[in-house]
Amino acid sequence: MMSSKSSSSTSSSSFIASAKEDGESAAHRVGVAYCESFALHASPRKGHEERPARLDAIVRKLHSLGLWERASRIPVRDASDDELMSIHTKGYVRKLARIERQCKDATSAEDKDAVSALCEKFTLDHEDVYLNGHSGFCIFNNVALAAKHAVDTLGLARVLVVDWDVHHGNGTQHAFYKDPRVMYFSVHRFDFGRYYPSLESAGPMSVGCGLAAGTNVNVAWNGHGIGDAEYLMAWENVLMPIAREFRPEMVIVSAGFDAAEGDRMGRCKVSPQGFAAMTRELQSLAQGRMLLVLEGGYELSSLSDSFAACAHELFGCTSEQDHEARVSRIRSSFARPEAVKAVEASVRAQKPYWSSLASVGRTLS
Repeated sequence: MMSSKSSSSTSSSSFIASAKEDGESAAHRVGVAYCESFALHASPRKGHEERPARLDAIVRKLHSLGLWERASRIPVRDASDDELMSIHTKGYVRKLARIERQCKDATSAEDKDAVSALCEKFTLDHEDVYLNGHSGFCIFNNVALAAKHAVDTLGLARVLVVDWDVHHGNGTQHAFYKDPRVMYFSVHRFDFGRYYPSLESAGPMSVGCGLAAGTNVNVAWNGHGIGDAEYLMAWENVLMPIAREFRPEMVIVSAGFDAAEGDRMGRCKVSPQGFAAMTRELQSLAQGRMLLVLEGGYELSSLSDSFAACAHELFGCTSEQDHEARVSRIRSSFARPEAVKAVEASVRAQKPYWSSLASVGRTLS
């Protein structure tokens, strides 16, 4: 997890808590939550996509660019059962505790320490053992837990969760579907309901309910090959207008990179500079207070390059002039017609709730 905000704090809790307290500041401090035990998260199945090499590749890349040393260290800790049960059921948390005990009982002496460390380090700031509701490789939903903590414990009035992982975050959507304090925005492959997790609720008509109507926003791509031009179109025509009207006090990104070009699972074409542009746009919200939480992304080169490009933005390495030039280059590419239709569908679904979308349809058609 990487965090950017206006502050001089280095503790995990104060990094988040100060989102409520900080005023405007020109300087942003960047922190990273990392623990060596994260690398113990490895499947016994050979060749599984979730593997320690993902983290190793990112850390090496950040070291090579001199960014790792510039980040403050955010201490990690174990999440309490009460924190976990703010999102997950008591039965689910207890079931995992039983699995931990079974692992310890069934493991040989030389492996027991590694398994124990893995089981005991499901932390609130965990990077590699992620869950944003994708269900596939997930254990706990770190992003939902962080958002819940921000509104319930820290008292933030509005939190924006942005999920650019190629899979829809059905768990996060479910957690906040009736909660107007948390806006959930997801851009993902949908393929007319056939792409994992293959749920109709991942479509644009799922907008939230009750007082939370309009705070659940899905941009659902129907096909592969989606790239920078399409994602920027979604940002400029859906996410950013709504987000500015929502006025979040914190932005939490479910930062999956399986939509990156070269990732065989997502089969999309978002470049590192595309991810960087999306990050830069989000920095204009909440006075730059943002958490970037690692989720998917399984091709090591595109994963590490994309994560590093986002980190560049958190550190303020790109000038405004260079960013505008980057956005202009992306805009010069034509978005696919089917992607335009997907964005138009999201705009139609959200228009009743957001005045900022009143003129968007005319700019797309």
